[in-house]
Amino acid sequence: MEQKFLQYILHQHLFNKEDRLLLTVSGGVDSMVMLHLLHKHGFQITVAHCNFGLRGKESDGDASLVEETCQQLKTPCFIRQFDTTQFANENGISIQMAARELRYSWFEELRKNHGFDYILTAHHADDQLETILLNLVRGKGPSAWSGIPVKNGFIVRPMLSLFKEEIHSYAKEQNISYRDDSSNLKSDYERNFIRHRITPLLKELNPSAVNTFTQLGEMAGIREEMIKDYLELIKPKLLKSENNSWEIDLMKLNKKSAAAGILYELISQKGFTYEQCSSIIDTGKESSGKQYLSGDYRAIVNRGTLVIKEKVSKGISTVAFTLNEKEVLFAHGKINIRLTDKTSIDYKNLASNEACMDAELIGTSLHIRGSQMGDSFMPLGMNHKKLLSDFYIDKKMSIFEKEETGLLVNENDIIWVIGHRIDQRYRITEKTKKVLHLTWIPE
Repeated sequence: MEQKFLQYILHQHLFNKEDRLLLTVSGGVDSMVMLHLLHKHGFQITVAHCNFGLRGKESDGDASLVEETCQQLKTPCFIRQFDTTQFANENGISIQMAARELRYSWFEELRKNHGFDYILTAHHADDQLETILLNLVRGKGPSAWSGIPVKNGFIVRPMLSLFKEEIHSYAKEQNISYRDDSSNLKSDYERNFIRHRITPLLKELNPSAVNTFTQLGEMAGIREEMIKDYLELIKPKLLKSENNSWEIDLMKLNKKSAAAGILYELISQKGFTYEQCSSIIDTGKESSGKQYLSGDYRAIVNRGTLVIKEKVSKGISTVAFTLNEKEVLFAHGKINIRLTDKTSIDYKNLASNEACMDAELIGTSLHIRGSQMGDSFMPLGMNHKKLLSDFYIDKKMSIFEKEETGLLVNENDIIWVIGHRIDQRYRITEKTKKVLHLTWIPE
């Protein structure tokens, strides 16, 4: 088993004897064997042990064993006690999640403060099987079928090629002391349920189930790398990103085989499901305006394009101001205010973010707000009012654009649909003496 362990480190290019390694050691058989193997073969190791205080004297016994073993091996050791229950309650998360967050944040703190090259965990092949099964049961997509990555940033798992049975046998042969965690014997956690009730049945069907799933994970990992390479090739043709907004060309995407699968690979990290991706592909062929939600994002189909933005977007809160001010701030930028005479403006070359109006027709008190049901105005060049909603449709604006467009309003009228059109009634004429020149600077 030792050679198998060392060959895996070598072939996977995990680390070498010049690297400084931080071992996460719980006191269980897996991490204690990892400690002994790396110590025996002369790697530069330091141990970190978390006492989560969840099993009373049993937890303290784990910490004592790790500390005593490190003293015997003359290996540096960090031990830290956490109030895991309090942390879970304060953050509204499960005990398991709390323990995970506490330990990995502490390990990373140690790595940075003491200059370790890698953080090592003792996950093994049986853990890989459990993880793949959990991901399948939870409905996670193909990217999760590779299970536990052997290397993830600074986290390295050198024991993924080893089976639980051979780890136990090695511990017995080498007389390595370890402690069993009594909570692992219960089936009330998902992973324990799979470990004690599902895995034994799989092994009845296939005695090599662990090895089979390990190979499955490796093949899925290779597949994932191939997909990443393919996505990097087609992304520039399909995806545009700007200012925390993502646009995907559904018309081009629909020309590809497995369009729903490609879309899932593009947006699954934002929490969208395969079902939603399949529906988006179908919807994109027929209509606009349909909305899809994930935990943190909104996706809207808009005329052959899928637009994605963070769900919590800034609305247009009403902001009041007067013409005596030089600028006004609102949710999506600021407007610079200038009063001038009409001969100082080059009206033919005004940008879309500029507007000029007859200041004497406007009044002194203005405000900026978002759109409301029934809003209308008289767009420049027209002689009758038009519903704002119809104006937006004519401009082919997406729901996001409508929500983020501010309106400059006096007591009675919409004077400027900011960034788009002023109201005909407030245009510059021969009678105009004073001009209000506004420049919108987006956020």
